[in-house]
Amino acid sequence: MAHQQVTIARIYLREGEHILSKLMKFLHEEERVAGVTVLRGMTGFSRNGKIRTASLVDLSLDLPLV
Repeated sequence: MAHQQVTIARIYLREGEHILSKLMKFLHEEERVAGVTVLRGMTGFSRNGKIRTASLVDLSLDLPLV
């Protein structure tokens, strides 16, 4: 069985930063990474302790992304 060493990177950002499309383009076209998965968080908080959450009443556009 062949083994291959891989590197996994985890990048944290917020939807409100509006850089996901640029980051995806960079990773695909310039870095030529083998694969990318984007996860959208339902709730999260940052260093300042501000909690961001999604609810049926108020769907925030500033949720955490991994």
